Amino acid sequence: MNTLRQTVGDWIQYCQPRRGRGSQSYFAMARVDQVSPDSELPVHHYALMSGYLELVVPVPLREPTGRHYESILRKPDGSTSKGAFRRLVRLVPDREC
Repeated sequence: MNTLRQTVGDWIQYCQPRRGRGSQSYFAMARVDQVSPDSELPVHHYALMSGYLELVVPVPLREPTGRHYESILRKPDGSTSKGAFRRLVRLVPDREC
């Protein structure tokens, strides 16, 4: 939840995973305006968004060379960090924006 609260006022990226027939790419972005708890499920929260923009061309999660655009998705050996990839909310360092 703390990570989600840190996104308030920032733009987020929507990412489609590979599961099923996913493209494993970024396909849209929006601004997080507010985070509110779910009154029936205390561990769940809602993010209220604005400015939703769908990308004309989806951006792959990594370059053809295998380099990920988000450094958190890369292990020191260059392989994919599956643990980080599974996080629904990941903070992107300012230098990567």
